[in-house]
Amino acid sequence: MKKKLPQASRAANATTLHDVFNDAYANTAGPINIATILQRAKSQRIPVTWRELQEFANLRRTGALVTPSFVTDFLIAYVATRQVKNVLDPWAGIGSTLIPIVTACNMSTATGISPSETDVEVARVMAGDAPIEWVHAKPTDALPSLGDFDLVVSCPPWGLLNQTLTIKEGKETVEVRDSGTHTLVLDSARHLTNDGVGLFLLTSGFFFHQGKALVRNMLTKFGLYVNAVIALPAGTFSPYTGIPANIVVISRTKTTDLFVGQLTPGTDHKALLNNLNKRKAGGPVEVGRFVRTDEFTSWQAVAAKEEEERLAQRSGLQAVQLNDAVTAVNLGKQTDDDGFENLPNCVYVPLIGTSPAVASLSDLRIKPQNYAQLVLRAEVAHAEFVAGFFNSPLGRKTRDAMLSGTFIPKLSKQTITEGTIYLLPLDAQQQATAVGREIQDLRLRLEQLERDLWNRPVDAGVVRKTLKVLNQKEGFESWLETLPFPLASILWRYQAAGNAEHKVTHLFNAFEAVAQFFGTLMASAFHSNAEFFRAHRGDWFDRGKNNPHSLSRSSFGEWVVRCQRLAKTTRQMLSDKDQRDLVLDLYRTDAAKVEGLTKKEMYGVLESVGRYRNDWKGHTGIVSDKEHERRLAFLQEELTRLRGLLGGVFEDWWLIRPGKSSYTAGVFAYSAEKLMGSRQIFKQETLNTTEVMDANELYCYDNVSQRPLQLLHFVRMLAAPETEETACYFYNRLEKNGIRWVSYHFEKEAARVLADAAVLKIINEVEEDGAA
Repeated sequence: MKKKLPQASRAANATTLHDVFNDAYANTAGPINIATILQRAKSQRIPVTWRELQEFANLRRTGALVTPSFVTDFLIAYVATRQVKNVLDPWAGIGSTLIPIVTACNMSTATGISPSETDVEVARVMAGDAPIEWVHAKPTDALPSLGDFDLVVSCPPWGLLNQTLTIKEGKETVEVRDSGTHTLVLDSARHLTNDGVGLFLLTSGFFFHQGKALVRNMLTKFGLYVNAVIALPAGTFSPYTGIPANIVVISRTKTTDLFVGQLTPGTDHKALLNNLNKRKAGGPVEVGRFVRTDEFTSWQAVAAKEEEERLAQRSGLQAVQLNDAVTAVNLGKQTDDDGFENLPNCVYVPLIGTSPAVASLSDLRIKPQNYAQLVLRAEVAHAEFVAGFFNSPLGRKTRDAMLSGTFIPKLSKQTITEGTIYLLPLDAQQQATAVGREIQDLRLRLEQLERDLWNRPVDAGVVRKTLKVLNQKEGFESWLETLPFPLASILWRYQAAGNAEHKVTHLFNAFEAVAQFFGTLMASAFHSNAEFFRAHRGDWFDRGKNNPHSLSRSSFGEWVVRCQRLAKTTRQMLSDKDQRDLVLDLYRTDAAKVEGLTKKEMYGVLESVGRYRNDWKGHTGIVSDKEHERRLAFLQEELTRLRGLLGGVFEDWWLIRPGKSSYTAGVFAYSAEKLMGSRQIFKQETLNTTEVMDANELYCYDNVSQRPLQLLHFVRMLAAPETEETACYFYNRLEKNGIRWVSYHFEKEAARVLADAAVLKIINEVEEDGAA
């Protein structure tokens, strides 16, 4: 039973909408009337925003979605370029799409339809004096009595059940069978004037699904055409759903090609809007490309194609149609044998998942029915080269481009034959595969040395002499140069240290930095979507300022736990078809890098190091040289595991600090410091992106997708006082006079106390009590 409080207990002192809702909840035994609450807030001159409405659970239970302001701002800018007198929203909800447009564009008349009485009440309050007629009815009942409109705009509910819509068009009766969401689009778009335009917020399912009776294929029968698709990033409607959406533009103007672009929050949409209005392509893919209407499936496919072309240009390979490189494509059979005829010069490509392509039946890792056998033309392609290509970053992009299907994307015989691969001339292919065999021989030699060692451990000295020929040191130092500077600088000090004790110290510092840097990177990805972070922060961080695991006190063990939680959420989202696009958008990079960063085994390594740290900390006596050597061996073993698991995740995912920039046709060109490798003099790079970057922040920049992810302030690059040197510092803890920072590579001032409002802000966000 709710506790009854005096009516004036808090209402008179309410300063926010949240206060008014809390007061109403405490003083009302039954369900809260949202419209009444809004009226009360407005009477007390308390500002009400759409975002505030979205936060309240009672709105979530009604399924009311709020269209984000960056979307309505773009729609307003687009509508402002047209002559629009009247507008219809066939499923207006609480009015978050319709009201901002009508208000900003000074519409003379508007109609909003909603089957929910609660939604209509809320919409009326939010609309105020706006000239909108609110109709409480099912759209199918209300639409027949309405006339034509210059603009139809709507965010209809996604996933309505399939239905059959029967329409008489002249002498012909047409039956359309599709999702109720899509039939609503058709039914309302038929009310467009000759110069009118429809703007619908829809998922990519509108384009994925196949069938002659579907709305997408039937639009032309009613003189309607899809002219443009403006993609919205996954998570736009977070935390309700992570499914990517699109602004689908429909009119009575026939166009043979679709204009395709992407709208993201925090970016300047002027270039995109200009290209859309002028129907021209230019600049980065986000601000406009043209795609054949019958070939379009999703924005993600268009963007992946652009990334594929950038990788291809860098690779020096030449594009070849797969159909020209193969004599046959065979699908595996569900049999007890190999499932394929053992033919020469074949590559086996997985139809699903990310397993490697192989050039031999004996190397298949999953069941044969999950592979396609590509029988290659001997005069065009060599099997080992093509298998290696398919396992490269460029090859994985081409595999992604060949995926089809709504629920479980997979390769098909048709998409494979229509796909593209990238090749060298045949003699150059053979040279590359010869080098590949040498690498394989080296791998086999190492395995043989390992067997020799454990067959006769007494011969360890002999094995070591053989191993030194392979120049292990050079390989490790090359790997360091692929790591972000905050990690590489510490590992370089380990490499350069002259005794075991110092090496142990530097390795502990390195593992601690790895935990904090990876934790910061993962937390930054989730924090890039404020709504998602607010809804899920309790999954990763302990709440409440007085809890023993508070962010106000940073430690190695705490960061390992946070990493494990963040990585687990990431892996779960990657394996969920509805969440996969969202998590990749949050990280601003591709699946291979995200998977590499979030491997469960990697944080198992850090957990093991934490146990060593705790065990050895309890050893209070003098530690002998022999004990230091023993400890070093354990830590080196964990470092080898970490190196093997991490691999080349950061080779094309750089830590950067942006500098000056120029802006042309929707693209920012930044001069940026590339903070990679162990050297403290950083290389300057010119980086292109459509997103604004702050010169005072650090970013992880994907050199292929050209998207930056801003890092939270748990890692900083700070200038040392009274010198021109710049050092990396990690957040350590809150102190009375500021934030304590520590550096693991800069001895002149290894610890500093400095103010940082951004750190305090994120700690307050994470640890404030109450439901998300």
